[in-house]
Amino acid sequence: MLVEWERCAVADRAGFDHGQRSWGGLRDLPGFLGRFGGWSGRGTAHVFSFWADRLAHDRFSAGFREVFAAGQEPGRVLLFERRADIGSPLPDTSGAGAAHLRHRRVAPERAERAAAVLDAVWVPGTAVAPGLLGGVVARRSAEFLVLTRWSSALAHARYRAERFPVLLGQAGDDPAEEEADLVDVEPGWEVAPPRS
Repeated sequence: MLVEWERCAVADRAGFDHGQRSWGGLRDLPGFLGRFGGWSGRGTAHVFSFWADRLAHDRFSAGFREVFAAGQEPGRVLLFERRADIGSPLPDTSGAGAAHLRHRRVAPERAERAAAVLDAVWVPGTAVAPGLLGGVVARRSAEFLVLTRWSSALAHARYRAERFPVLLGQAGDDPAEEEADLVDVEPGWEVAPPRS
């Protein structure tokens, strides 16, 4: 499974929101697995799309992205390959009030150690957090995306206060360039694939 993360600096918030609510046609594309997103600040939007494989994603990018994105502000798009699920797999969760992303870039020679720490500490330690609806760890070379969905921002805040420091201690010092954002999920942006 591939995870696409698009981050957009948005000037026209109402227009962007309207555009995101018109992506429902994705559910008819072969290999499409789901999409959701929301706001992490006054003018920053994050959109996450899930694809069965690179062929399905490339088909979408070559033939449909411009159709769906007409009039939308372009953003930074990064594509990651799924490594592990955290609790329930994404995008098979709904009803989330918040999503959290951690984007970590490590030195290439540290990538395998970072992957092992994610598998041994962060995945099992986060999976049992109250309020977690599901998540995914995805990778592209020496970059990792840890994306989780939460019942509410409050549930995530509790995790950050109670479990995160413990897990950080277990993980040890692992130098990385990191950005993190809490995303207020917009239910109208969610596109689920058709159920068979």
